[in-house]
Amino acid sequence: MVGEMPAVVTRSRRVLALALLGALAALVVLVVQTRPRPRQVQVAPPPARVHAFTVVTRDLQPVARLGGRLVPWRQAHLAFETTGRVVRRAVAPGARLARGAVLLALDDRAARAALAEAQAQLALERAAVRRDRARLALARERVRLQEKEVRRQAALSGDSLVSATQREAARMRLAELRDQVATLEAAVASGDARLALRQAAVDQARLALEHTRLRMPFDGVVDRVHLEVGDLARAGGVAVDVADDRRLEVHLQARSNVAARLAVGETVSVYHEGTRLAAQVVAIQAVPDPRTWTREVVVRLPEGAGRVGAWVEVTLPLPTLQQVLAVPVTALLRDEGGSWVFRIRRGRLERVRVGTGPRVGRWQVIRTGLRAGMQVVARDVAALGDGQRVEVAPR
Repeated sequence: MVGEMPAVVTRSRRVLALALLGALAALVVLVVQTRPRPRQVQVAPPPARVHAFTVVTRDLQPVARLGGRLVPWRQAHLAFETTGRVVRRAVAPGARLARGAVLLALDDRAARAALAEAQAQLALERAAVRRDRARLALARERVRLQEKEVRRQAALSGDSLVSATQREAARMRLAELRDQVATLEAAVASGDARLALRQAAVDQARLALEHTRLRMPFDGVVDRVHLEVGDLARAGGVAVDVADDRRLEVHLQARSNVAARLAVGETVSVYHEGTRLAAQVVAIQAVPDPRTWTREVVVRLPEGAGRVGAWVEVTLPLPTLQQVLAVPVTALLRDEGGSWVFRIRRGRLERVRVGTGPRVGRWQVIRTGLRAGMQVVARDVAALGDGQRVEVAPR
């Protein structure tokens, strides 16, 4: 009994200690919850610094920017004018050749034989013409002598030295000789025409022989060869594609009103791989396409400029906009409700809805909502709000 007293005392002390700790914790919580809260003082944010722009009227030169790929300024799809078997292929794609170089050749044996025959016929005709001219000279001499004989016999007829039969025979012989002269004169007169016919036959045969060769029509590069040795070339079928790529051009489809302002020979700007080039308008389609109402405009680059197949952009001038209101493009805030600008008025912003026109470079034409002399925020408008206090940053 006496031994159990210390244990009871120890438990009592622990319970008392826990009770004191609980009371102390409750007191702390009560003090925290009932202490006076500090008063919150609202401080106005400083005004935002903005860059201002004063709206003025100005002249703007809009342009239409069209794109296309560069192609050689001259291309040809070559075909034989006769049918024949290909016996020689002299080139391959990519070969650079001068004008007149042979590309393909056909079997020309028949053409050479025809040319030889025509040349022989021409030589025979020339010999015949020379013979007729010589015979004509001889016949005229015979006529002269026969006329002399007829006159002599007529003089002797009064003395009865020449019979009437002899005189008649002499006159008949003269008539025969004159007929021969007339025949030979006709032959000689037609000699030049006969020679011309034979020469034409030679020229035609020579042309037929030339048609067995397909030649380069200009200095340039071979793009594609469609025939091989042994193939039968058909007259009119494309055999070789060639191009002159010393100068390149781009074909654009421009709106009719844009094309109407251009003139052949006019200089325009072409942007090729970040480089601006001065190019020339060389062709403008006269009648617009009825489906798209566009016209083809061909712009040619200087010699040696550009690369075949490269994409370029061309700027074509549009009608000048005179004395229009415009603000920097960066001054506009766009959303589903339209376009807005922030007008600066007495140190605060006023969100103003505007009606816009075309964009010209870094300028946006304003149709409605602003007047000349108004001051608007020039840029960085996304984070601004209506009624916000601002100060204008010095320029």
